[in-house]
Amino acid sequence: LQIERGGSIDGDLTGAGTATLLTGTFTVDADATVSVTSLFLSGTTTFNLGGAGFTSTNLTLSGGTSHSFNGAKVTVPNLTQLGSTLQGSADIEVAGQLTWSGGVMDGSGKTIVPDGATASLGGGVLTLNRDFDNAGALSWFGQSHIFGSNSTFTNLPTGTVTIAADTNYTFGNTSTMTFANQGTVTQTSGKVNKIGAVFNQTSAGSTEVQSGTLQIERGGSIDGDLTGAGTASFTNGTFTFSGVDIDMGTMRFAGASTDLNGANSVTVGDLIHTAGTLTLGDAKVVVERDMTRTGGTLIAGTSKVVFDGQTDQNLDLTVDTGFHALKVTGGTTLIEVQG
Repeated sequence: LQIERGGSIDGDLTGAGTATLLTGTFTVDADATVSVTSLFLSGTTTFNLGGAGFTSTNLTLSGGTSHSFNGAKVTVPNLTQLGSTLQGSADIEVAGQLTWSGGVMDGSGKTIVPDGATASLGGGVLTLNRDFDNAGALSWFGQSHIFGSNSTFTNLPTGTVTIAADTNYTFGNTSTMTFANQGTVTQTSGKVNKIGAVFNQTSAGSTEVQSGTLQIERGGSIDGDLTGAGTASFTNGTFTFSGVDIDMGTMRFAGASTDLNGANSVTVGDLIHTAGTLTLGDAKVVVERDMTRTGGTLIAGTSKVVFDGQTDQNLDLTVDTGFHALKVTGGTTLIEVQG
């Protein structure tokens, strides 16, 4: 049933078929019931009902200016957002599959992907101006840039986030966005992907960069493990580490103020420092390949830097560098590149 000129729905809209609210402005009253198998929204719509009153299986948001959901939490098995703006005060829980490939998520309500659900984000520029909780399996793919402000993306303890973009992409572009990781983040993409939001990872969270570069740009606190054969790059803001085990292929410090003092252990293939302040504190830093410094400020503290590659390793310093303690293990030859 395709309804084309707007209107108000105060009674029941039910059935096994598809209802399409195509053009115009629609208002759905709090006393109404919407329980069609598929609901396709292309006009501008306002739903003032929620809870048991809204039980459609498949919800698709396409054209129109906005689709507002107010009142009690709305739970749908499947939500596809192709464009327009999802907004309103109601929480939207997607119990099955969330597919977000275009448009804006806004309003004081929260988008929720619970444990056991899946989410796919990608395909264009997405704007996140509301809080988003993920407890399920979420994948970022394709050409996916997620921008926004005044919002927090929380990956809950059961949540997994897989960064599988086939091109470089960015999450967040302001310090008013927060990426809070309490679960598992894994980058499988070989590209340079950026977290342009404040990145806070609790002790229960972990991040693995299997390949490519994960560039973290707005500072934050990292209390959970950071691992992988890829590169972790810190380019802006202030970072602190506490109780974390780091085992990275490459760590690049390129403008941020980074304090490794609270890390349990730091093992890195290549350590690259080009700008910003790197504070080692009392950390023991094990370098298994090369260490390069071309700029920035290194505060050694009472740290120990250990070269333990069991092969030839390069120490390439084009700026003055003071170590508190430097150790070269047996079987390793340290070559000072600059002479």
